[in-house]
Amino acid sequence: AMIGVAPYMAFELASFDFLKKVFAREDLKSSPAISFVSGFVAAMMASSCTYPLDTVRRQIQLQGGSMLTMPKMVKSIVADEGALGLYRGFIPSCLKNLPNKGIRLATYDTAKTIMSRAEEQQEREERASASGRKSGKKK
Repeated sequence: AMIGVAPYMAFELASFDFLKKVFAREDLKSSPAISFVSGFVAAMMASSCTYPLDTVRRQIQLQGGSMLTMPKMVKSIVADEGALGLYRGFIPSCLKNLPNKGIRLATYDTAKTIMSRAEEQQEREERASASGRKSGKKK
């Protein structure tokens, strides 16, 4: 499972950050809509790149697993079904998962933005308080 999950998550998050920069204009930088679209497209890109790993993993599990290796299973699938066999079930999987991923990444980005703004506000208040104390000591 880790062979498919780790590359997927790395690709998804890197794509998400990149796409937010590509899609965002100054007036829409922290827009939930931009975050959703970026998340949706990032998840589609990550799924497209890593779905064959998931297909191979499922086939190994279905066939009992222990004696089958990933290279042997890839050769078997490609020989029996062609390269498109590695993407068997891709469209239903995307229809099921991509909206969820877009919402999840948009929520993550919105929460991150809110926390960042709160942290900046707290730092401003602390600086103002510290400068007020300094000016009070001089008098």
